[in-house]
Parts: sequence; structure tokens; C-alpha cells
Amino acid sequence: MKSQNNHRRFEFSRIVALAAVALLISSLLAPTLAGVMVQRAGESYIAWEAEDYDTYTQVTSPGSWNIVSGADASGGQALQAGGTVYEPPGGGIADYALQFSEQGTYRLYFRIKESNDSMFRSPDFDLPPNDPPNRHLPLYSTYTWYNDSGVPAGRYLVEPGDIGSSLGFSVGSRESGFHVDRFVMSTNTNLSGEALDQLFNWDVVITHATSDGA
Repeated sequence: MKSQNNHRRFEFSRIVALAAVALLISSLLAPTLAGVMVQRAGESYIAWEAEDYDTYTQVTSPGSWNIVSGADASGGQALQAGGTVYEPPGGGIADYALQFSEQGTYRLYFRIKESNDSMFRSPDFDLPPNDPPNRHLPLYSTYTWYNDSGVPAGRYLVEPGDIGSSLGFSVGSRESGFHVDRFVMSTNTNLSGEALDQLFNWDVVITHATSDGA
């Protein structure tokens, strides 16, 4: 009887251990699902990591956004385009959900480095990443902030009726090797790279049961 009980305890422990390993593996393989980025009241910007997308859609193959690690990336990770897809909305789409507390015209900044020089992004809130189709960015060998507010599609209007609602912004992969690390939307039109580095990422409201947040 004692031998049978020991055997049962061993089998139970083995099942629990296997289940724990399976849960760990599934959590590591699960896609990043960040939820809604929430701007705090009274602030003039919203900031977030590129890899902390709310949802991801694979459009074509080849072509994708891949989460890559790097000591030079903010938070240690960034998005890298794998494969080249020249037609919008790109090979893979990363969608972000943003909730603003302050109205105004927000300028878009993003931190990038590339071996190729373009991606697609939403020209306005809640639109697919279909702009710009052929506008190339400077080639940076190290992560550098780019001010995208010089073109109308780099400006995003938050109206009084938008306050407290979730607004969508998306980026589509276009050219293989392009890295995007971080985003900032600010009502300030000419922030320096040093100033952008000092801005904190905003709080996240988790909206997915499988999300690990950021």
C-alpha cells in the first residue's frame, strides 16, 4: 500500500511539473498584447514601446514584424521588419490602442534604425497603415528619433469627443531590416532626441486575458 501511495504521489508531482512547463512555454510563445495606452490627465504627450502592440495581424508571407532584442533598444526590445512588401498595408500590422486625456494636435515621433528605410503608418487615427507609400526616411546606423510632424499625415487631431475613447494607430512592415523601437505623440512640435528619451511610457489598461502587459 505504501508503495502504491508513493507511486501515486510521484505521478501527481510529474503531472504538475509537466503542466507548469507547458504553461511557461505557452506564455513565452504568446504574442505581446499590451492593451490600451492611457495618457495621464494634464500631460501633453503619450509614449509607448513599439513591441507593446495591442494586436498583430500577419498580412502576407514573407513580410512581418518580429520582436528582436538589443542592448541599444529602449526596454531591450524593438520591432524589426522581416521580408519586403512594398504594397500597403505591408507584410505585418502592429496595432496600438491609445486613450487620450487631453485634446489637441499631436505630432508623431518614432525611434528607428534601418538597413532599409521605410515603413507604413496610419495617416490618421483608426485608419490602416497605408501612408506613406513611397516616402523614405533617413538611414540611421544607430537608434535615432525622427520627427514625423513635418507632413500632414504625421499630425493627429484629438477632439473633445475623443477624450476617454480608444483611438487606433498602426504600423505596417515595408522593407526588410527596418527597426522601430519607440513612439511618442506630443503637442510639442519640436522635441529633441534628449527630451524624447526623458519621457515615460504611459500606463497600460490590460484588455486581454492572455496579455503580459508592458
